[in-house]
Amino acid sequence: MISVVIPVYNCEKTIKACINSLLKQDIDMEIVVVDNNSTDDTVNIINSYIQKYDFIKLAACAEQGVSSARNTGIRHAAGDYIFFIDGDDTLMPGALSALYGKARETGADICFCNIMLISGKKARALDGDAEDVFVKNGGIAALFYNKLPAYIMYSCFKLYRRDLIIDNNILFDPAVSMGEDLLFNLSAYDFASGMYYLSDALYEYYMKPGGLNLKRQANLIEVKTMLHSRIKEYLSANNQPLDNCYMVLINDIYRLMQNEMHDGPGGIRRVLRLGLVAEILRSGIYKRLEFRKKLFYIFLKLFGRRK
Repeated sequence: MISVVIPVYNCEKTIKACINSLLKQDIDMEIVVVDNNSTDDTVNIINSYIQKYDFIKLAACAEQGVSSARNTGIRHAAGDYIFFIDGDDTLMPGALSALYGKARETGADICFCNIMLISGKKARALDGDAEDVFVKNGGIAALFYNKLPAYIMYSCFKLYRRDLIIDNNILFDPAVSMGEDLLFNLSAYDFASGMYYLSDALYEYYMKPGGLNLKRQANLIEVKTMLHSRIKEYLSANNQPLDNCYMVLINDIYRLMQNEMHDGPGGIRRVLRLGLVAEILRSGIYKRLEFRKKLFYIFLKLFGRRK
């Protein structure tokens, strides 16, 4: 059986679509919805489903934050496998049986699929150049490295063998405001003996206008610096190159520039003085960049920190 964990906070407009997509799955499962102190009609909607389906249950999480909510879901999960989905996303029909089938066929501790990014009427696969991959042990780090530019291995929208999580006490860090799923995965990758990547885009992620990525975050520099350091540590510990790490980093620096420009010229100068900028300029990735990113690289080279 699969335990599907859904953390929710004020999802009254989207939770029906999420749960309805799960009801279309053709596999034995339980749905564990974890409410994170919603103030809208989310809980009432969930209770209406509970009255109809005995495999749906509601858990409460008093501690604010998606990490705490997912940890609560882990503690309530009774299935052999755990799958995480957000309350404003959906799954394609047959997604869970496809993932479960590959996990059982190969013995993979973690099985995940491509993600369909949906923005209005437009949709595209997150990993545009994908094919199925099965790796064991050391091959997991190589897959992580190869897929870094597509970000596909960042998210926790994956099927995990429950014993992998429980036996190794792998939990989400409530103290981290961004990138908690990446940190969770790096821990899981360290203990997993096998992983299967299904190239079909079966998880539907809906882009949110005006969401977190457009709001200023006071601690974003610290968070991005910490995540970059953890990625480098993981790759280095597993004898992987760092080139793709810097392909991600230049995107992060651009995001930091967007975030800090709310403070005017001083915010931009703050980013340009970061050691992360000096790393990019030493990385030698210029030739791999697309045209617009090459222009940004030149801007960093002209005005950014060199050492």
